[in-house]
Amino acid sequence: KFWFIYIGRWRKEIKDLEVMAIGMVVLINTIKNPKFVPKKTNLNAYTKEMQGSDKRGVNAMSISEMTTIPRATVIRKCKFLIKKGNLKVNDKKQYFLTGNNRDQILNYQLDFFREKSKFITRILNLIAIS
Repeated sequence: KFWFIYIGRWRKEIKDLEVMAIGMVVLINTIKNPKFVPKKTNLNAYTKEMQGSDKRGVNAMSISEMTTIPRATVIRKCKFLIKKGNLKVNDKKQYFLTGNNRDQILNYQLDFFREKSKFITRILNLIAIS
């Protein structure tokens, strides 16, 4: 249930789940970058370090292959994310995260963690009752 709540909140913000998928690919590219080693352990500091840490980025063709969204659509959706201030593009046409929307993302993450904790509590209570 918590996953649907998370997706629903993002859908209200960006109006399109394809945009969310593209954003997640860019996010995962940043997190999986071997050069990215977070120095802080709290969520706020981690989010701040993560955004804008990877100037290498990921290109539209790679995003298209990973998401099975047509390349032209990926480019159009990335332009939308650039206008919103979520992504930037470098001279090699690679997309990467900006730090402009950190507070907004942090609020969504905190809501997600609250819903996830409620879900886990319910599961553990069911296990305890059994």
